[in-house]
Amino acid sequence: MILTAIKKTISLFITLALVLLMLVAVYVSVGRQLLPFAAQYREDVEASLSASLGQQVQIGAMEGSWRRFNPMLSLQQVLIFPAVSAPSEQLVQLDNITLELDALGSLLQRRLVLRAVDIRNPELTLHEDANGRWQLSGFAVNPETPMNPDQMLALASRVSLLSLSDLRLTLLRQDGRRSSFERSDLRLQNQDAQRFLHLTLTQPGATAPLVFAAELSGGTMAELDGTLYASLPQTDYSEMLEGLALGESLQLRSLAGGGEVWATLQAGRLGSLQGSVALQRVGVARPAEGSEVLLDEARAGFFLRRLEHAAGWEFWARDL
Repeated sequence: MILTAIKKTISLFITLALVLLMLVAVYVSVGRQLLPFAAQYREDVEASLSASLGQQVQIGAMEGSWRRFNPMLSLQQVLIFPAVSAPSEQLVQLDNITLELDALGSLLQRRLVLRAVDIRNPELTLHEDANGRWQLSGFAVNPETPMNPDQMLALASRVSLLSLSDLRLTLLRQDGRRSSFERSDLRLQNQDAQRFLHLTLTQPGATAPLVFAAELSGGTMAELDGTLYASLPQTDYSEMLEGLALGESLQLRSLAGGGEVWATLQAGRLGSLQGSVALQRVGVARPAEGSEVLLDEARAGFFLRRLEHAAGWEFWARDL
């Protein structure tokens, strides 16, 4: 009796496994047959991306392919520009974008879920407005209702893996000064509430890239916990950072040097900061008073920690 029940149970599991394999085979086979016709749905993809980004999107060409069990779309000559302007005006042009759809995640969540977005050779410009805020050129932002940090975090969390390879980035200050970076890369990975970021920026003529890395957890800015890391090679950052506000009354006038810095975040606040710096020159001004302090040749290791049971900080320095 028991042996018969076991045999029937095993037979049922085998049958279910065979049916599942057949369904997977049909799914993959049909998908491979239909994906070559993906170009016929270019307008639908444009409308979907436009609705998601809040910008107008135009795709020059589109092809379909397959990776394991996930369908993929390769988009060429993608133009992104504000819906209120024409394509010939301010825009973002991306030559090659690859989208990988998470088939299982889309089925479970009953909506399209992107597993990976890979953008190759993008040329992006961040410009500073009159209020000191930074904005990606080609993306319209309503000054009355700008996107807050939590909305930016939610937008970045919509895809499991975002990668920008061979990035060319330009920082354009409001007074017309610009800094350029070449052969740069960005990788952002989201896994549940865990976020991993790695960014390298290479300045023309620099011997090493700027490196930024983060390992964070949390759904909002106020919940973020984790570690941050920055490596700055020895170079002159004055043109890039001149005029940067340091609090309410101070401004950075010049900075040349480099170093490494590690930081921890606890509930969205800075918990500790440590590292080592070697500065050839740093200048800080107080515009209201017309005064400026210039420091040459400074080296130090430091450690800054927020006190848990008091409203204050603890600071250590060595080899100053």
